[in-house]
Order: sequence, then structure tokens, then C-alpha cells
Amino acid sequence: MKATVDSWFYKLDEVLIDTVTSGIEPFNPRPLIIIKWTDRNGRVVLSPKVKDFSGHEALTLNMVIDSADELNKKGVSQRFSVELKDTHGNISRGVLPENLNALGYTPGEMDYTPLEDMVISFWSTASPVSCINLPLGEFKNLDLEHIESISLIFDKTDSGSIYIDSITLQ
Repeated sequence: MKATVDSWFYKLDEVLIDTVTSGIEPFNPRPLIIIKWTDRNGRVVLSPKVKDFSGHEALTLNMVIDSADELNKKGVSQRFSVELKDTHGNISRGVLPENLNALGYTPGEMDYTPLEDMVISFWSTASPVSCINLPLGEFKNLDLEHIESISLIFDKTDSGSIYIDSITLQ
């Protein structure tokens, strides 16, 4: 897992895919976190700034699959589990549905263009960030006022690569 940036300006851009940075906030770079895994049951554990989820309806994951990365199989959507843990040690897990559009593979190919004294590599098709809303009511037997961690568990595919824009409460 590492921090990166998608930018409309090629000298600031660190991402092969275009997450459509000019749509909502014209010409602003988009900070992203890239997560890659190479075996089943890889996981990322996040400690949320807000621990009280009780006044909210959903946990929202804003993300996109990195179709340019060979860790993602061509034409195949990603799928994984999301686990919440409260401060009492209670755990509840939900599995993202199959063929979720937000984690769908974006058809395209690597493309290249010469610019100044370099060659810029990029994915030929725009890959906008999408949101996945997980109803908090689906996470059973938890104290939603005291959430300790959010885990993304990559237990449904052997490998993959995704970009996370944000994780929010709705």
C-alpha cells in the first residue's frame, strides 16, 4: 500500500489510468492509495479517524480497479471482503457482490505518446472512481459507536490492484 497521485498534468501524474480528475474538480490532482496483493487472504487494516459509526447508514468505498496492472486479470472484476471490528473485539464481515460495476475491469490497452524528452505510458480508456455503499445494518453484532478497524480482505481473487480515493460514512 502506498500513496500516489493522479493528475491531469503529466509531470505530476503517477498513475497509468485516468481517474477523470477534470470532472469534479477541474485540474486538481487526486491523491490516491494504491493497494496490490499477490495471494488470497492478503489484507489491509485501516484505523478510521471517526470511531462512532452509529449515526450513519453506510460505509462508502470510493475506488477503482487498476486495469493497467497485470495483477488484475483482463476482463475480470475484482471482489473482496470488508470486515469491521469494534473495540470489544467483535468482528463482522461482508463480501462484495460479484461483477460489481465499481470494481469492473476497464477494457483498454497500454498506450504511449512521446512528449518533450520522454515517452508517457497510459491506459487507453478512462477509469473513473466509483462508489460502493455498504449498508451498516448488514454488519451484525457490532458496537457501531466504537469501531476500531476496517479491513479489506482480498480473499476472492489470487491477485489484484486497486486505487482508493476515500472511505467515508454516509
